[in-house]
Amino acid sequence: MNETAQEIAELKELFVRRLNEDKAKAKLIDELTDSLRLRDSFSKGTIFADLMKELLVSLDRLQSEEPSSALVASIVDEVEEVLRRRGLRRVPIAGEFNPKFHEIINTVQPDAQFGEGEIVEVERDGYQLGETLLRPAKVVIAKTRS
Repeated sequence: MNETAQEIAELKELFVRRLNEDKAKAKLIDELTDSLRLRDSFSKGTIFADLMKELLVSLDRLQSEEPSSALVASIVDEVEEVLRRRGLRRVPIAGEFNPKFHEIINTVQPDAQFGEGEIVEVERDGYQLGETLLRPAKVVIAKTRS
């Protein structure tokens, strides 16, 4: 009887181990399948299809409407919204210069309005996708010249 109980315990342990192995294999297969789908989307160019369709709406407006500053502003807003929905964010600008997000293109003397190291002006916005910096913001900062 003792041997039977030990065999049952060993079989149960083997069953649990194999079940866990099967779950791990199924998870790996799912991950590989997703990775292959993504690779196929890249190689066929279909991964960007939805993005392109949305951007074409803005392009159509540019081509069909009379150019004006209001039209340009509207289309900039549309394109930014399309990109924002896909995770694109402007680099934060408020306050002090941060070398992680900003590139200094000029400096001015600090004054009552802008203290040492503060951003005075943004020449070009910077953008990041998730945590990845795509381009830094080009900024003018207040800095005492020596």
